[in-house]
Amino acid sequence: MSRIPGLGASLAALLLASTTVLAADAWTQLDQQFATQYRAGDYAAALVSAQRALVVAEQQPAAGAARVVSSLNALALVLQAQGQYDEAQLLLERALRESEHALPAGHSNIEVLRNNLASLQEARDRQAATAVARQAEALNEAALALHQRGEFLQAAEQYEQALPLVAQCCGAQGAEMARVLASLGDARAELRQYDEAASRYAAALALYEQLPDETLAQAGVLNSLAAVHYRQRQYRQAEPLFRRALQLLEQRQGALHADLLPVLDNLVALFRATGQDQCAEEFRRRAAAIRKTQELHSLRPSSTGSAGLPVPSFPMESSS
Repeated sequence: MSRIPGLGASLAALLLASTTVLAADAWTQLDQQFATQYRAGDYAAALVSAQRALVVAEQQPAAGAARVVSSLNALALVLQAQGQYDEAQLLLERALRESEHALPAGHSNIEVLRNNLASLQEARDRQAATAVARQAEALNEAALALHQRGEFLQAAEQYEQALPLVAQCCGAQGAEMARVLASLGDARAELRQYDEAASRYAAALALYEQLPDETLAQAGVLNSLAAVHYRQRQYRQAEPLFRRALQLLEQRQGALHADLLPVLDNLVALFRATGQDQCAEEFRRRAAAIRKTQELHSLRPSSTGSAGLPVPSFPMESSS
């Protein structure tokens, strides 16, 4: 009996359970042919050989149940390789029933078949998870494309559809979920739906705060949430958020990094809007010093802060 990758040992064991030993015949030839085709990845041909072997085994009751079970197992194997999980499951369940009827309880072949059923379910689950991940990715990419074209309402709808799928495939508490929430907040902010934008930013922020490797992303969401408050003239709520974003960036990037510029500029606009000219000038000078340093080193300021610090696309003009 030729061994088949994945289930080869189990098929050999099932044949050994038979008390009837027959000379090489049509079933044996078909079974060996199946094994060769399966190993070569020729699943279409292997499927035909396995089906024919099963027919022959069912017509040879003198050979015992082992051949039928072995053929059922082989046929299930190739169907599983082709992604036909429902059909494979039915065959394995039939093989298990026949083995439980013919073999004593606890026999190793029965355990093999149970393990094969469990492996089949795992493969089915992986396929389903992959399909969900691809769907989530497609929705997110479509939303980003709409966002870039300025079609913010349609983008927001795509982000909303992506959220439950991202939660399903990546986890509801992970960085991917936070990124989609933040993007949804951006789209709602562009539509001037500030309450919804703030809600999405707050949800993203709560996730980022639990992810120590996402400091820049956390600063970006703080900056965007502060900008939402600024546009509604909620200056007292905006200022501490801008300052928290600035502090995180200083700790991560240093005091002269270009990623600080969006927050510094926003603080300048905030203090000018509230008539705090001295504070505005302090942050203006800090921003000017960074720009001077960037010019001296021929570096261009980062526009995204490593996916963490988008400048609010709704400009931070003075509201006074």
